[in-house]
Amino acid sequence: MKKLVLALFLILAILGTADEMNTLGFDTSDYPAIKALLRQNGKGISSLEINGLMRNFESQPLHINSKVSIAFLVQEGIDLSEILSIEMLREFSDKFSISPSFSLWTFGEEINLRVPECGLEFFEKNLSSEVVHDFSETQRLIDGVGFAGTSMKEQGDVRFLIVLGDGRDNGSKLSDQEAAGLLIESGVIPLFLGNWKDNSAPIRILQNIRFGGFYTVQKQILSEMLQEILNEISEATLMKFQGLGEFKESEITISFNNGEKEAFQISVPSWNVRWFLSRNPVNDGGAEVSFDIAGEPALNRIPLNFKKIGSGKEQAFSRNVEYSPGNVFFDSDHLDTGNWLYCVSSYVDYKLTSGIVIFSKPPAPKLSMDIPPLTNKKNYNLEFEYQGGILLDFVSVENRIVKMSSPRLVIPIALNEGYNKINISYKDVFGRIFQPTPYTIFLDDSPPLLSMSDIPQFTSSDEIVLSGRVSDNVGLQSIKLGDKALFLEGKEEYEFDFPVAISSGNNIIKIKIEDLAGNSTLNEFLVIGDFTPPEILSVQYPEVTRNDEVLLHIDARDNTGLAGLMINGKNYPYSTKVFPVILPNMGNNVINIGIRDVAGNITARTIDIIRDMNPPEILLPEKLVTKDKSTDFKFEVHDDYGVSKVTVNDKAAIKTNDRYGFSVILEPGAAKLIKIEAFDEAGNSTEKEVEIIYDIKPAEVQIKAGPFITRKVLFKDDFGLKRLFVNGTERDLNGEKEALIDIPFSIIRRKVVVKVEDIGGNLYEKAIYAYPWYFSPFIILLLFAGAFFWLGVRVGVYYIRIKHQRQHRVKL
Repeated sequence: MKKLVLALFLILAILGTADEMNTLGFDTSDYPAIKALLRQNGKGISSLEINGLMRNFESQPLHINSKVSIAFLVQEGIDLSEILSIEMLREFSDKFSISPSFSLWTFGEEINLRVPECGLEFFEKNLSSEVVHDFSETQRLIDGVGFAGTSMKEQGDVRFLIVLGDGRDNGSKLSDQEAAGLLIESGVIPLFLGNWKDNSAPIRILQNIRFGGFYTVQKQILSEMLQEILNEISEATLMKFQGLGEFKESEITISFNNGEKEAFQISVPSWNVRWFLSRNPVNDGGAEVSFDIAGEPALNRIPLNFKKIGSGKEQAFSRNVEYSPGNVFFDSDHLDTGNWLYCVSSYVDYKLTSGIVIFSKPPAPKLSMDIPPLTNKKNYNLEFEYQGGILLDFVSVENRIVKMSSPRLVIPIALNEGYNKINISYKDVFGRIFQPTPYTIFLDDSPPLLSMSDIPQFTSSDEIVLSGRVSDNVGLQSIKLGDKALFLEGKEEYEFDFPVAISSGNNIIKIKIEDLAGNSTLNEFLVIGDFTPPEILSVQYPEVTRNDEVLLHIDARDNTGLAGLMINGKNYPYSTKVFPVILPNMGNNVINIGIRDVAGNITARTIDIIRDMNPPEILLPEKLVTKDKSTDFKFEVHDDYGVSKVTVNDKAAIKTNDRYGFSVILEPGAAKLIKIEAFDEAGNSTEKEVEIIYDIKPAEVQIKAGPFITRKVLFKDDFGLKRLFVNGTERDLNGEKEALIDIPFSIIRRKVVVKVEDIGGNLYEKAIYAYPWYFSPFIILLLFAGAFFWLGVRVGVYYIRIKHQRQHRVKL
């Protein structure tokens, strides 16, 4: 970036381009006390000479214990927001021990005060004002310098006017010499910054005051240049010294430690003009302006020029008068709304220029007041906020005056129950007092009433519904559920049903009811979302029983807690852990178990319990016969639902391959009684006594005569017959003690072998013979009968024949 600084200090006012000067400017408004502003470039001040005479001086950093006032004069059409930011000014202000003040003027066809002198907080409130983005053909740059510079008179300890524009000037009513004189009178150091289209007006002003700054930069880097200028101001050194008096200073020379020197010819006006406003136009526009002059010129009747310039295009008047010592009447008029500059200057010496800026009927300050018609606070804080425009001096509440030292102001007041009338007024910096219509605040400190239906502490649902009713005597403002709000618009009663989503774990539900006065009722609920059903760890029960009622031992757990248990539709508290169950049916009974946690989750389980009242069946005859002295017996026990235990003579029987066995040692011919007990799973039992006989005597076989084709055989045994084998064919005798059996014989086979086994296992074998058929008595009888028949026939024939012969013989 190229920075061009114009140093104007030669008597001939020759315009030249030189290196950057160390000295920014001078303030002679408190002459003979003089102030000089120097850049903090590290060179250090070694000495000060006035007219060649060494003088004492004091120097200190400007940012320490100095009040700096900066006015921005911006050409209309320039968007200041692209150049100047609050952050930039805040960074600048933070460097000072005393906060600087700022003001903002715009120029174009009109000269307007956008932001009166104020601190940064107030300046920020006005900086957002709309800016005209079109450039006017009329550019009153010189008038703008006169207005802004004159308005800064007696503001702060050091004053800077930063002018932003393109340098054009047309239509100004002030001359560049008058504008320079006004800057000298006010002690303002001008700094011109822009991308110049015409730099003649700024240069002429600087030539007349012989100090200040002139910066040429491209438009896109105006912000960077402005930042650098503010940095230079914040790092500057303030130099104070006394002049020679009687306006004898012709040249001031400042020497630096590096050997450099800078010499200046300063202009100090030899008069002092005091302005008087007999009537201030801020209220109604009526103005009466006068002045008097002190100093050497006042002793002579010097010619003066009077100018009255408005902020618009109009110029009220410009006339020449001859000064006479004393109070001089300038103007009495009813001014239009706007800013007005009154200027008096001498034809002889342009340094003899003085002015005053007055404001006619400026707009009222913009002040917002947070005063609700209803409140619940007995000690209420009235909040006021400055939002732009003319600055405020103070705010008065019920005759209590509080200075407006920041844009936000809080004034506490005490309220009584019911209606309270509040009188408020405020005063701006021009002395105008504004009294809005008195406010009324109704104090209501009774919270709204809230009644709600039961809310579960635990739930297994992902959504619950909050139902309730609210009421308030002054009207309801809103119902807030979490971050959602329902505005009730002053209703006195309202019933609600709000669905609320529930997540797993803790859900904190807050419902807040607020009335129009700000009273609130807050209810907070904890709802635990539990979507995990309880876990049934174990169910202990008899699978088979003979009883019509059994006890279930149930052990379960849950992450939130168990609420109860249901068995076949009947509810039980879980605390006992032991539950009776009725078994209504013989055989299988289905038991439905449901266990419920406090959230309503249910885990179900089904079990089967068999009710069995039928005892087991011992498949063993009441009498057993054996031929062995030591015998192992096997037998079966049947039960529909299982056998639990079998004992023989009170000792457990051994089960092998689904059969039970026991061993017995016997004496020949002896009998032994065995007691067998069987128990099923239900507890039913069967008892059976079995007699065991040691039998070594086989069965008897008795053969009875019969026809030649069969024999009747009688089989007998003391303890019973088991089976019979006839020629290898088996026949079951079923334990009968006697059996008469026909043994058939074939025609050709007349021998039959029979083998009989008694129930003790003794075997007896016998062969049975039969005569051949032809030796059968029948056959023999038949043969004898046949022989006798034949013999009888033969005898009969013979007899007949003999008889016949005898008869026949007689006849002859």
